[in-house]
Amino acid sequence: MAATDAIACPACGARNKPKWEYCARCGESLQGAEPVAAPAKAAAKAAAQGKGKSRVKILIHEQEKGSSIPPGAVMALGLVLLVVLGVAGWRYASQYQSTDKVDPNLFTLPSKASGPPTAQPPATGAGAPDFNEGVRMMAAGKMSEALGLLAKAASAAPENARYQSVYGEALLAAGSKDDALARFADAARLDPAAYRIQYGRALVSAGREAEAASVLEAALGSEVANPALAEDLAKIYYKTGNYAKAGPLLDKAIEGRPSDPVLRQEAAYAAAQTGNKARAEELYKSVLEIAPGADVSRIRLSEMLFEQGKGEEALSLLKQGIEVNPATPDLHRRLGNMLERAGKPQEAVQRYREYARLAPNAPDAKDLEERAKRLEGAGKS
Repeated sequence: MAATDAIACPACGARNKPKWEYCARCGESLQGAEPVAAPAKAAAKAAAQGKGKSRVKILIHEQEKGSSIPPGAVMALGLVLLVVLGVAGWRYASQYQSTDKVDPNLFTLPSKASGPPTAQPPATGAGAPDFNEGVRMMAAGKMSEALGLLAKAASAAPENARYQSVYGEALLAAGSKDDALARFADAARLDPAAYRIQYGRALVSAGREAEAASVLEAALGSEVANPALAEDLAKIYYKTGNYAKAGPLLDKAIEGRPSDPVLRQEAAYAAAQTGNKARAEELYKSVLEIAPGADVSRIRLSEMLFEQGKGEEALSLLKQGIEVNPATPDLHRRLGNMLERAGKPQEAVQRYREYARLAPNAPDAKDLEERAKRLEGAGKS
């Protein structure tokens, strides 16, 4: 179908695809419906929304491409996620800044791929024939027929939460997000225990975090032992910077996935942001036990130790990181900076030069090369 073509329902005026036989909104027949032009902005938006779905911005390690790259995110498939990233830091000892500034978008819910619902037992009662056939058409990929039938079923039994939910899934699969959210909301209102979580997650995918948090909080209240639900809610609070609420929920999520270094790293960061340094240190150490290549945790932990006066332990931690990931530029830069702050400028020279060698195109590569020369010269004078 061309991006500018659509047909308007003669009953409710909703826009539908030209090949659809029934209206996705009201279920009426589209026979004889007049074609209309789709707005250019809507077509552009639809094209843009097709890119980058299901991208999870959660990190532990990524090789640094430059000295000042902001936190990015990579999620490797497997039982243990070994990822590395350099966090934006400082150039020199006199310009030191905290390494704990994090893009809140690093920790977001993945978009759920839309598609046919899970196997549905046959329905009975009002609207059942249309519902059952609509589910069958949806499973067969015949979305036009499915939408029309499910719309009729939902209209025939407006108090049936299951009908509203499945119809919402069909609408979401067809790209009608707002209409889908309305159906999910109806299902959650009619049967909160069964459909509130579905509605909350759909709100997250739509970028409506505040509403999603309210819905998922209510759901968690009745499922206090649900680590997966705690994780969903924690991600919202983490993204919005509410670390006081995110921390306990991340701890609950860890109970469900104790070997996941990502959850532990984010729980550590949340703990640090709320002043619980002891808990943050404990969690960062546990991350490194699971994933020795987790450079973000290593860098943050080393800085915490250095601030506590444990300079040699902090330096040793960074040196161990270089043994694990010798080609990671940021580790060398951080070690050089810490050596200089620890009163060991001559040892910092080698690290600054190695950083410049590994990241020659980084914005501060030349500056640190020059600094290494000055430190070396000062040591000889």
